[in-house]
Amino acid sequence: MSPDLTAERGGPDEGHVAPPVPSWQAPGDTERGLYEAKTRGDWAAYFDVLAAADLYHPMSRARADARPGWVSYTTTYWGPGPRARCLAFFTDGMLPAPVPDPVFFEVDLDQLVKDWPQEDPWLAINPGSPCEAFFPATAAHRQVWRRHADRTPHPAGTSCARCGQGARCTAPWPTASPAGPFSA
Repeated sequence: MSPDLTAERGGPDEGHVAPPVPSWQAPGDTERGLYEAKTRGDWAAYFDVLAAADLYHPMSRARADARPGWVSYTTTYWGPGPRARCLAFFTDGMLPAPVPDPVFFEVDLDQLVKDWPQEDPWLAINPGSPCEAFFPATAAHRQVWRRHADRTPHPAGTSCARCGQGARCTAPWPTASPAGPFSA
């Protein structure tokens, strides 16, 4: 409709239906699974997808270079409350474009259950995205995470970061969680 015709009808929005907003295009299967579970409110399914995913946490390049092979969790303020303290983790498809700093290290849900720092009350997954979710991280909540991690095998074609086996293993993580950080 020309602008002068819409003006005669009372304005550009009168009688006009906005085009549908396109649905979010997830960058990968993991993010699609998280998004679908979230939109259904199926948090058990969300954790099943999460348990099979590699998760990445940012760490400063200086800290990574100072202690190669060691990881450090960095608290951020985001999420469910006004600037709630949380640890943010990202799935493969939600990693930012590579930059020199920060670097990201890989963990899985099972390792988070074991290594969670007590002072951080929230787990943030893919914050700022349509598949984001925030979860309390109390000891009781982490046991729920454990149940999902314990029953979820590694995806076909991948191996356990601890021992190289193709299925979830029981090899213990070293106390200080050595891992090779890498740039996103």
